[in-house]
Amino acid sequence: MAFVMASGPASRAIDSLARVTDGFFRDPGTGNVVLVESPNTQMKALGMALGTSRVLRAAHVVETGDPVDVFLERAAMAMLLWWSVHEIQHGTTKYLKTIGALTLVGAAARTILADPKYGLSPASHRMPPRVGT
Repeated sequence: MAFVMASGPASRAIDSLARVTDGFFRDPGTGNVVLVESPNTQMKALGMALGTSRVLRAAHVVETGDPVDVFLERAAMAMLLWWSVHEIQHGTTKYLKTIGALTLVGAAARTILADPKYGLSPASHRMPPRVGT
């Protein structure tokens, strides 16, 4: 069975799309396509902080908002911010740099929106207690 390739504008569009996506995922130093790298120190620390926080909450050792829980959540956010800046600076492909930039924007927005002085923290969205029922 033979494949017939389109010619003309469609073929040129497909070729240019292939070149753009190829450059987005290809490591310029090695020529390899890189979608995932092995976890680095920041991501391991992030996983440990979040995992510890979730296990302590599940075991009812800490409650949401306890100092230990807040510390672990903030440590995890700091590791996420550190990782995203590191990926922007040292990522091997445009794809990894883009993931780092999107993560940085999302983490920074979440940090800012969670600040109670802006009135956007989850606590400000709670309904007031009902009286008389």
